[in-house]
Amino acid sequence: MESEVEQCSVGKKCFEIQKKQLFLENDRLLELIISQDIVHTAVNSYAAIVDYEKMEKSFVDEYNECVKLKDEL
Repeated sequence: MESEVEQCSVGKKCFEIQKKQLFLENDRLLELIISQDIVHTAVNSYAAIVDYEKMEKSFVDEYNECVKLKDEL
């Protein structure tokens, strides 16, 4: 009987260790996902800025062309 109680105690300790390891792995994966999300957001923001700058330059070029044509008229 005493050995069964001892084995149950050992089993409980093993379960607690596995549970802690699972929580640590879960935390590590969450940190990885969060950092990947931050990088993804930064890259997308940079791409949006580049697209806006191209659009703005295109607008300025078109405006300058219109002014040039107006002056010629």
